[in-house]
Amino acid sequence: MEEVFLGIFEGGYDPAVGIVRGGKLLAFAEEERFLRNKHAKGWYPTNALEFCLDSAKVGPGDIAAIGINWDVPSYTDGKMAQFFKGLRGEWDVDARTLGWQNTVLSYYNQDAVLHRHSAAWRRAFGRDHRLRIYPLPHHYVHAVQAFLQSPFDEALCLTVDGSGDQHCTVLWSCRGDEIKPIYEITIPHSLGWFYAACTEYLGFDAYDGEYKVMGLAAYGKPQAAIRDAMSKIVYPAPRRHRLQDQSRLYPLWES
Repeated sequence: MEEVFLGIFEGGYDPAVGIVRGGKLLAFAEEERFLRNKHAKGWYPTNALEFCLDSAKVGPGDIAAIGINWDVPSYTDGKMAQFFKGLRGEWDVDARTLGWQNTVLSYYNQDAVLHRHSAAWRRAFGRDHRLRIYPLPHHYVHAVQAFLQSPFDEALCLTVDGSGDQHCTVLWSCRGDEIKPIYEITIPHSLGWFYAACTEYLGFDAYDGEYKVMGLAAYGKPQAAIRDAMSKIVYPAPRRHRLQDQSRLYPLWES
């Protein structure tokens, strides 16, 4: 019988679980559906985990490996700490941003990740389980999800989000089962953070109301003054875009 693999996203907005066997999705669920708590921010997806195992008709011991979408080694070996140190040398970083940096360094450290997942499985299933956890870079997981579900054997893939590890935009070359980054933009030059800031400015919640802003935009009228003001914040630079006022855009989920 083919091995069963499980993917978990936890610790942020929309925690979820998926189970795959032989390249086919057996089950998927988001924790918010069970908690009736929109986005279920910060929750471990225990209910989604139990539902997926039951739906796929597999037990906790049948899982060959667990994939998570964070570059845990870089939070553990000092790479992310050095990246954040470089940002602090280039930009003014306030206390809240510094606190966020320290939080993610601790949260995605290898020991913390293993402890968190092991404790959650122990609570859910009543005993310890030997978990084989495979961390993967955040934007790489986005690219894999997009490309492997596409009808193409070869493609360029663009991943854009608020932030994932140190990246906010990555261009990928995809051929067969080989997916390689060919161009990267790192935080704080995040279009996702900028859009979230606009969402909050307009009175909606970041990471929730962006679709409302997008829908309402169709009812607006272009205004030169707003366009000119925006062009001073987001502007093209050689082979990339840049954000001018980083201190107000980062990290947005705590703005």
